[in-house]
Amino acid sequence: QPQSAINQSIYQGSCNIVVLRLGAAEFGLLVDQIQDSADIVVKPLAPFLKKLNIFAGATILGDGKIALTLDVHGLAQHIDLSSTQNQNKIDEAGSSASMNSESIDYLVLGVGKDQRYCVPLAFVNRLEEFKTQAIQYSGDQKLVPYRDGLLPLIDVAQMLGESGQSDQSDSVSVVVVSHNQTLVGLIVSKIIDVLAVQSKVDEKIIDQQGILGTIIHQERVYVILDAYEMIERALPRLTRDSIKSDGHHILIVEDSEFFRKQVNRVVSSVGYKTTLAFDGQDALNKLRQQQGQFSLVLTDIEMPHMDGFELIQAIRSEDSLKKLPVVALTTRYRKPDIERGQQLGFNEYLEKLNQDEILDVMQRILNQ
Repeated sequence: QPQSAINQSIYQGSCNIVVLRLGAAEFGLLVDQIQDSADIVVKPLAPFLKKLNIFAGATILGDGKIALTLDVHGLAQHIDLSSTQNQNKIDEAGSSASMNSESIDYLVLGVGKDQRYCVPLAFVNRLEEFKTQAIQYSGDQKLVPYRDGLLPLIDVAQMLGESGQSDQSDSVSVVVVSHNQTLVGLIVSKIIDVLAVQSKVDEKIIDQQGILGTIIHQERVYVILDAYEMIERALPRLTRDSIKSDGHHILIVEDSEFFRKQVNRVVSSVGYKTTLAFDGQDALNKLRQQQGQFSLVLTDIEMPHMDGFELIQAIRSEDSLKKLPVVALTTRYRKPDIERGQQLGFNEYLEKLNQDEILDVMQRILNQ
């Protein structure tokens, strides 16, 4: 904080400073106390807290308390640095980080005998641990009391044909996922870490259901679980009913083949007609060639040739297209990006891979 704001009477003799670096910039964070270091799993902030850009997420500590994690870039923007040069370095570092290849946060899980899998963190609602004795049964379906109701449980190892969680264990680790407005628990052997990995997903090696593909991080291969497909197989009653599409035609704009397939699967599975575009320029060409045929556009932000920001500017500048609803689906979810998107005319600015949110927003816009 600025020197003038520091109460000198509190910091007589010595004080604690955490030195933070962001690209070429460096600054100090003045703190009251340094307590400990810990390995934590970071959960994204709830949507209504996203505007608090000094926080990167939250975690639940061993004693059950919730702790917020600080965002270095957000802090740098929030404080009034006296050096314009340093501020420029910070802005450049933040801009560079945003424009690099798109990355996705994955929760790394142990399944079976030391087999490492992962699931996109956007799928995850909560991480829980339940006593084995709390698990109940309805036929073959495992259930556990949870939030004034019952949480259905799916054993991931069993679904994948791995050696499953031992029934003799005192407790089970559970990844809670929201699917079609219902919470479901995925039983895993252990919860290991969170990785931010560039979104280059290899879909060539998919030898069974429940697998989206593989990624490589630091020379180790991780298999990506398809949590939604697993839930739909194990609990078919949770499959969302087809929406009355009323002939709605959706244009999906995404340069990544992996994400293009995922978004298309979500949208087409409930009855919407879809057309795919590979970047902003391809989308703009399709919009001009098929004027009046599309009801809504779902677009990525970071794309070659024409990115999502350039696409929305082009759409809003053409009389025949300017009233067309456009929703951003992106991992580029920093406060400046959201504000810029809103200023340029996006109807909504959403994070990728949240199936329920995407479909709910689409229904709300199309039913207006």
